[in-house]
Amino acid sequence: LQVFLAEHKNTEVLYAIKALKKEHVLEKGNLDSVFHEKEILQTVSSSNHPFLVSLHGTFQTESHLFYVMEYLPGGDMFDFIRSVELEEPDVMFYTACVVLGLEALHQLGIVHRDLKLENLLLDRDGYLKIVDFGLSKDRFGYSDRTNTVCGTRTYMAPEIYLKLGYGMSADWWALGITVYIMLLYELHMRDVVQYRACTKLILQQIY
Repeated sequence: LQVFLAEHKNTEVLYAIKALKKEHVLEKGNLDSVFHEKEILQTVSSSNHPFLVSLHGTFQTESHLFYVMEYLPGGDMFDFIRSVELEEPDVMFYTACVVLGLEALHQLGIVHRDLKLENLLLDRDGYLKIVDFGLSKDRFGYSDRTNTVCGTRTYMAPEIYLKLGYGMSADWWALGITVYIMLLYELHMRDVVQYRACTKLILQQIY
C-alpha cells in the first residue's frame, strides 16, 4: 500500500491517492475485501457527511488499483496527541465530530469495526473525519449481530473478545477507549499489560 499526494491540473485541488498493487492483493486473497471496501466508500461518499472521508474516484493500470481520496492534511489523531496536550474542551470537540460521524455511518447500515486514533484524521479546518473502512460491514441493522473477530485489540469491546456476537455498540465502546486515550494519553503499547489486566477485570464484572 502506497499513498501519494496529487493535484488536479485544472482546479489545483489536492487529493490523496491510495495505490494497491494487484499482485499483492491477489497473493493475500484480498480481492473481495478490496472491492467491498470500495462499495462501502462509495456509499459513505454519497452521504457527503462532513465527518466521514470521501472517495472521489477509482482507476486502475495493469499493475495497480487506485483510490482517489479526499486529502486530509492534519494527519491522524495518534500522532497529533503525541505532539499536543489536549484539554477537556478539545476532547469534547473531537468526540462530537466522531459521534456525528458514527451516527451517520450507522444510519447508512455500516458498522466500522476498527475505530481508533489512527483512523481519525484531521482536515484542513481542524475537524476530525473517520477513515479506513477495510474491516467495515455494510447492510447492517441496529439490531443485527455478527461474530467475526476483527479490529485492534486495544479498542475491542468485551463481547468481541468473548465471541458472543456484537453489533453497532462495539463502535461506541471503541469510541469510549479513544476518548480515554485522548484525555490521558495512555494504553498505547506502554500500558498493554496493565490494559489487558483491566480488560479481564471488566469482563469478569460484566459476564
